Amino acid sequence: MKQSIEKSNIEDEESPDIETILLQLRKEDNRYVARAALCGLSWSVAVLFLFDWIAFSSISSNSKPIPLVMSLLSLITGTLLLPSTKSGALDRLKKCCDRRAVGPLLDSLSVSYRSKVRTIQELLTGLLPQLLHEDRLLLDRSHLGILYTALDIEEADDNLEYRLAVVSALGRIGNEETANRLRRLVNRGVITKAQYQLQAAAIKSLAALEQRLIREQVSNTLLRASSCSLSAEHLLRPLTFIPELKEETLLIPINSSPE
Repeated sequence: MKQSIEKSNIEDEESPDIETILLQLRKEDNRYVARAALCGLSWSVAVLFLFDWIAFSSISSNSKPIPLVMSLLSLITGTLLLPSTKSGALDRLKKCCDRRAVGPLLDSLSVSYRSKVRTIQELLTGLLPQLLHEDRLLLDRSHLGILYTALDIEEADDNLEYRLAVVSALGRIGNEETANRLRRLVNRGVITKAQYQLQAAAIKSLAALEQRLIREQVSNTLLRASSCSLSAEHLLRPLTFIPELKEETLLIPINSSPE
């Protein structure tokens, strides 16, 4: 009993909480953007102080070193504010395969530096093929826009595996706009082997997407009553009187003969 409890505790420690990881990833992204903005601002101030010192030195021989000192301090400050190249959240995400991480990873992809982009694309290459049609609710229009950037056939040789994973996933989570994007890719000319592979994957994904869109359109089409131009008095209504019927006007069986 004690060993089973210890084993479950170890498993809990080894299996990271996806919500905690995603929260950490968002904080790292916000911190990266803030530090990058402050870094750029500090370097801009350093350049302004340097230009000020150069301009003052050109018109006066008694130039004060204060602008130069301020420029150096701003340059050092900007260097210290450079965003970190390490991501603890991405390291933890490598240990889990939760499809809920796709959206936050795509958000990070749009604000990350090149070395981090490669790491995120590697994670997405493993997660995107696992997406189901129901998982489209996890992504919004901006996420699809980021995925569409992988459909550039001119860049097919750059990280082909990631692009193939994107094309495959779009066939399950895409919409009409996705179908149009895939059609453009299918109709493009190809030269390299990677471009041919990407286009072949797009053809297969487009066929599956079009079939699903047709099924959804049929299922959403309901039987409706045809339009009627008649007024209310011409429609069926209960009788308000009992008409006088003659015997010869009534229906009679075929095998009967009238008298």
